[in-house]
Amino acid sequence: MAKSRTIETNLLKVIGSIKNKYITILINSGSTHNLVDTNVVKELNLFVYHVKSLTISSITDGHVEVVGQCHKVSLQIQDFKL
Repeated sequence: MAKSRTIETNLLKVIGSIKNKYITILINSGSTHNLVDTNVVKELNLFVYHVKSLTISSITDGHVEVVGQCHKVSLQIQDFKL
């Protein structure tokens, strides 16, 4: 019999907005990086500073390749602005 594996996370799913566009945000208190889907980056025309490729582990997607950084992105969750 195979053992099942349980992954415990502190994952919170909320709705927020960037440039007045509503998006789904996953917040993981144990995460070392904040990620934005490339489709959202393209749709909102966010400027990307390309960086040396980095692969990180993601609880939702397995391994994710990071190819850039978006700076000065204003995020709003209810009345709270980041």
